[in-house]
Amino acid sequence: MNLPHFNLSGSPESLRYGERLRPVRDWFALLGVLGVLLLLGVGWSAYTYVAVKQGEIIGNAPATEHLPVSRASLQSVEDLFAARAQEAAKYTSGAYTFVDPAK
Repeated sequence: MNLPHFNLSGSPESLRYGERLRPVRDWFALLGVLGVLLLLGVGWSAYTYVAVKQGEIIGNAPATEHLPVSRASLQSVEDLFAARAQEAAKYTSGAYTFVDPAK
């Protein structure tokens, strides 16, 4: 096997392919690499499908400890949503009036 000789002199002769130009070989190499990548993708997909089907967890395991929940913070959130519901009811009931500039 002859290794290509690269002449970095910058002359046009050094940039010609000559006998090394074989597009069929290049296409087969490209398709071979893509085929290997396709097989790797199919293999990984099959592995993850089987693992999830059997109940395994892909990625980080869930945390087993639960964070403490403050009853006061939950009540403040509930109060906030109740206030928003009252505001929404005012818009739908007609308590707020405004002039429509499109008319």
